[in-house]
Amino acid sequence: MRRVVVVGLAFALFGFVPPKLKTTTRASGAAIKITSSGQMFDLIHSTDCIPWPSEEAKKLGGKSGWASWVPHDGDRGVAFARSKHCFQDVNVVYVKIDAYYVAIGESGIEFTSGRLEDLPLLVK
Repeated sequence: MRRVVVVGLAFALFGFVPPKLKTTTRASGAAIKITSSGQMFDLIHSTDCIPWPSEEAKKLGGKSGWASWVPHDGDRGVAFARSKHCFQDVNVVYVKIDAYYVAIGESGIEFTSGRLEDLPLLVK
């Protein structure tokens, strides 16, 4: 206890002001980059083929939810879940890019942090 008081007094005598610590919160999920936008399922949100993490994600997860925005190769986002396609042998990865959601096959993305296996698997 004395040591803390002495250090505190020393800081006050020499005018030392400790820096404010910044806490950063990391987005949950894995960072990705789109490598093949042709692997997107841009109309799958209009069907019940796959489970969606939320109604909001489903509503904003395809052409009708994107308005004039379109994902391109090189776009970066956060992958936050995955599921199996209803009739193809494909892992569908749910990605959030800015305010938009994208359902894309795993072969169309590159993980820059994290792994596919770390993402929660959604099942119907």
